[in-house]
Amino acid sequence: MAAQKTSQKEGESAQKEDLTPGANIVQSKVSATAQALISLYDQPFGGKDRGRFQISKRRLADLSGHVVLTSSFLSELACQLAENGYFLLDRNDYLVVLAATVTRNYRRVPDELVETFGNAVEEEAGSGEDHPLGPLKLRQKEESGKQAKSAGDLARGPRKRQEKMVRNDQ
Repeated sequence: MAAQKTSQKEGESAQKEDLTPGANIVQSKVSATAQALISLYDQPFGGKDRGRFQISKRRLADLSGHVVLTSSFLSELACQLAENGYFLLDRNDYLVVLAATVTRNYRRVPDELVETFGNAVEEEAGSGEDHPLGPLKLRQKEESGKQAKSAGDLARGPRKRQEKMVRNDQ
């Protein structure tokens, strides 16, 4: 009986070991492909010394040694690149690789514009009791209507405007 349990455990261990090498091969292909793409980022081509680039899915399949790129492979590749500070964007016919630092200096949308466009979306989608946020959204809309915004309020930014509203309430 004890020998049977031991052989059963050995069989389970062998099955786990059989699955692990396959998973390691896939993971090593993902890692190797990610490193190749990072290296390509630093290569001069296309009139630039280094930087973002696009690669067809066919060429990526050739580079990675795959016949067909699966969504799970692309997903794992995107994660591996993200861990190294790069983005992988799927543009259907091709993929784009760019450094995450490229987006660091993108302009940020001010709160006023989010409110303005959010109100436009709300009006377009409809409001009222059938609105997904129901009475809460209506109450917020009524409260925001009470606080008129001048050009000076918009120029000061959200923090200054909040401080000014607190001072006006006192």
